[in-house]
Amino acid sequence: MEILKSVQPILHKKLENTNYQIWIRIPKNKTQNLLYKKGEIPLSPPPFVPDLNKYEEGYKTYSDDNKLYLSFFYQEEYQVIICLFQQHSIFSTTDLDQFYLLFYLAFLQELIETKDKELNQLIDGIHSITSSLDVDKVLSNIIKNALMVFPNGDAAFLQLYDPAQDRLIPKASAGFNKSINFFKTKVGESITGKVFKEGSSKIYYSVDDIYKDMSNVSDENAFHIHRAVENRTAKALICVPVSIGDKQIGVMTIHLYKEGSLTADSAHLLQGFADQAAIAIRNAQLYTDLKKNLSEVTVLSEKLKEKNQVLLKGNETHKTLTRLSLQNKGIHPIVLELNRMMGTALYFVDVLENIYYPKRSSHFQPFKRETIAEIFSKKREPVYMSGGNGKDFYLYPIINRAVFLGCLVVLISKPLSRLEHVTIEQGASALALELVKKQTLTEIQYKKTHEFFNELLEHKDPESLTEKGKDFGIDLSSCLFVTVLELKNISDLELLEANIHQLVSSLKSQLTSFDYLVFGFHNKINLMAAMQRDTDMQKVTSIITNTVKEYNQRNSHHLSVGIGRLYKGMENINKSYDEANKALSYITKRKKRGIIHYEDIGVNRLFLDQSSEEMNRFVDEIFEPLKSNDLDLKKTLMVYMESNRNAKLSAEKLHIHINTLYQRLKKIEKRLNLDLNNPEDILKIQLACHLMNHF
Repeated sequence: MEILKSVQPILHKKLENTNYQIWIRIPKNKTQNLLYKKGEIPLSPPPFVPDLNKYEEGYKTYSDDNKLYLSFFYQEEYQVIICLFQQHSIFSTTDLDQFYLLFYLAFLQELIETKDKELNQLIDGIHSITSSLDVDKVLSNIIKNALMVFPNGDAAFLQLYDPAQDRLIPKASAGFNKSINFFKTKVGESITGKVFKEGSSKIYYSVDDIYKDMSNVSDENAFHIHRAVENRTAKALICVPVSIGDKQIGVMTIHLYKEGSLTADSAHLLQGFADQAAIAIRNAQLYTDLKKNLSEVTVLSEKLKEKNQVLLKGNETHKTLTRLSLQNKGIHPIVLELNRMMGTALYFVDVLENIYYPKRSSHFQPFKRETIAEIFSKKREPVYMSGGNGKDFYLYPIINRAVFLGCLVVLISKPLSRLEHVTIEQGASALALELVKKQTLTEIQYKKTHEFFNELLEHKDPESLTEKGKDFGIDLSSCLFVTVLELKNISDLELLEANIHQLVSSLKSQLTSFDYLVFGFHNKINLMAAMQRDTDMQKVTSIITNTVKEYNQRNSHHLSVGIGRLYKGMENINKSYDEANKALSYITKRKKRGIIHYEDIGVNRLFLDQSSEEMNRFVDEIFEPLKSNDLDLKKTLMVYMESNRNAKLSAEKLHIHINTLYQRLKKIEKRLNLDLNNPEDILKIQLACHLMNHF
């Protein structure tokens, strides 16, 4: 691997007289591979290290059998381990931090290769299940290819719902004996019945979790499933619904009999395959129906021809779109091909990035992105809409769980045929896969940018950072400022991720004239912009302000923004970043949303680091003695201070006689044991009023 070229010189220099080996552990496949070894010594695979998440440094040093191991661990439990054939480490913390970052590049490469491999397996599996129109063969191919798409799986079975029996009936299996055919569950019974009823996938990471959700299985079904597994125990399990549109037709289940690594991506991958399997089942069932009806009545021959055409066209469409997806050319070629297939104007709106496809027609937008988002804010089914000028459109939404990703917009002059519906549905599936791929790459880019930004905050190696800045397209010797945007009140992580991506895309599309870094991290977006002219900061903040204003008008989610001051050179980035976070903290404490500059906080910046409890205690000390049943002394004091201690103006605001005001002020002085003519006492009261009003 290329990354070893960067690590080996350091290792050879430090370990001139020491033998060592470098290993990479890939948890998903439960394998560990040797990357490099020095010296003619036996291979020494490293032992397993549990509870990696508790080591915040990202690495751990440990000994075993007169050998020293340096373990570097990353997301999804990937590890790179250096095995030293000695008992004591000669590496400093700086060396270990450097190794961690260098090996992280190896992890990213492995992650991308794994995603590509999974995608290729998924596409190969889809090819296989659509290669036949015989229902039994299609069902058999689905289960066989499910275990190829998900190689960690040991056994799988497919159940389809039979309305006549009101049961989920096993139709194909692999890794079970014939007893699985008698495992027929009701809707809501056991794991498969619950997944079918709820229409959402479930992942189980332990035996206890599996048996907990099987608590309502009937004695008969419990007997059959235990016989089917032949005394084996599933250590993990994934079950996903098989659906055609909004209608569930069955479930697909995979058992893991050995310890395996399961993530949310595992369910996404299997669900994507199940969605394509549903299309294959639907096509095979259509074909079977056509064969049955072929010999019945002559009048049905035209319908048979039409359905057969739909089936063949569906297969052709699927193969064509799959080929385009394999070429990795993105969304634009797929939309152009759909235009050709449909023979009418067809557009795709990427809602997250606000892009209209085909790009050559971006000047014509039948519906604005905001309009489309409003239409499908609650709806999940396609709709017919009038776009004005006597033109009608068919809008087909592309939705991933709770997240609205985009919409196909089709110009129509007559009702859509079944053939056209099939083309649109399969086009939507192909576009959904492209959007998932695109989102994965975006997340990787966010991580790289986030790591570089953290290096800038630490400012340890200015020369190296300057060179890296060129790679990211930003001049770090310019004047720079940092903005932090924070989203509140979004509990759904997928919805939060979509909103972050949408905001970042909006900012990127407007900041093309400037050098900047922008990335999403959890519920925040960090933006660092480089300024060449004094007026540039005003232009950039204007873009941010408009973006925030538009977002807050469209959404109920809470978006707040803090902007740090402009400084010269990278050494001050940390200062501007700290100011942006303090400004954000100020607006958050006031429970408001919007945008604020650090310099606009004014004197309130003195209180940002004060705890709410301490400020409340100070305010209570001033106003607690003013509680009274007959006079509102607290209100009198606050109006008096707001009126700049003008007695006449205060009396008018309170609608009382000025003598009554003086009497109240004397009572206030007595209860507070303060003198309203003493500058120090006046300052104390003014401060308490200010804290009450602003915090």
